[in-house]
Amino acid sequence: MDSKEDNTIEQVEVAATATIPKKKRVIKKKQETTELKCRVPALRTSIKSTLWARHIHIIIEEFAPELLKSNEVIIAYNNFVDCLAKYDDKISTYIPSKRSKYESGIKYDNIIYHRYNTGDPPIIFTLASDMYRNEKLQDECKQIIEEIKKAYKPLYDLIEKDVITKVDKKVRDDEIMKQAPTLRKQIEDIQTSIIQEEERHKITIDQYQKRLSEKIEELRILLELS
Repeated sequence: MDSKEDNTIEQVEVAATATIPKKKRVIKKKQETTELKCRVPALRTSIKSTLWARHIHIIIEEFAPELLKSNEVIIAYNNFVDCLAKYDDKISTYIPSKRSKYESGIKYDNIIYHRYNTGDPPIIFTLASDMYRNEKLQDECKQIIEEIKKAYKPLYDLIEKDVITKVDKKVRDDEIMKQAPTLRKQIEDIQTSIIQEEERHKITIDQYQKRLSEKIEELRILLELS
């Protein structure tokens, strides 16, 4: 009798368990966020018209790397890269030499095009040969320059306070460091000349003093004979 009751209870428990719906496991998908990044032109594989943008990124990274985390700066930078890329068949930009890295490599006023062998200041980019040789294309040259300036200005305004002012200071400090040794050498040369002149004058004065003493002695002897 007890065994029958036990079986009945087990059957009821199983049936009850079977009727309870299992909770479905909800897997939450992580929301993917697209992180904005500067599209920095590669040194060897990028088109030539965009190399200058690489240099600007290097300068920002050197003086104010925190700006490269700003979406506003990133968007302005990428827009500038796109503008340069648009004129790939018209211009070639370059990474300034170490000598002009800071002085001419980033300043807004230095956005110029270069005519070869005319003594222009350090260049930011060169126009394709068929453009600067053809006077009919001069209006297009000016238009390209204005477009590049227009594209660079938003980025320049964003980095002017934290980057450009530091670049200007770097240029001044470098100039001081370059001129200081020359001035020190000139000062040393003048000091040496003064010492040499003093020595020469001392010798001359000593010679005059000796001659004076001799003449005084001659006069004394002469007077004693009188």
